[in-house]
Amino acid sequence: MLVNTSVLVTVSVANMARIRAGAATEVSVKLNIRSSR
Repeated sequence: MLVNTSVLVTVSVANMARIRAGAATEVSVKLNIRSSR
């Protein structure tokens, strides 16, 4: 049980990191598009 919970926690943390990274990249791309125009 402890092993399963630890795996779930690591997966959830990895997903959060991916979501945060994706949001950051989207914001940077939008800012770049606005500045280029």
